[in-house]
Amino acid sequence: MRTSDAVTGASGVWVTFAAVLALYVALGAALIITLRAMSRRWREADEDAVEVPYDPESQAPGRALAEGPQ
Repeated sequence: MRTSDAVTGASGVWVTFAAVLALYVALGAALIITLRAMSRRWREADEDAVEVPYDPESQAPGRALAEGPQ
């Protein structure tokens, strides 16, 4: 088989390539915008006002380990 036999003769290959490239560029831009917005919101938030799931209790870790299981 020669290389010229393996080349596709289909039309629209460049259109499909451009569409996929545009999709990935749009997804990358959305990712960057989202991460920057999340970072900005996190930096502006007051530390005491931030609620997180599975937040550790107010007890110090060293003291909790010294007391053992409750």
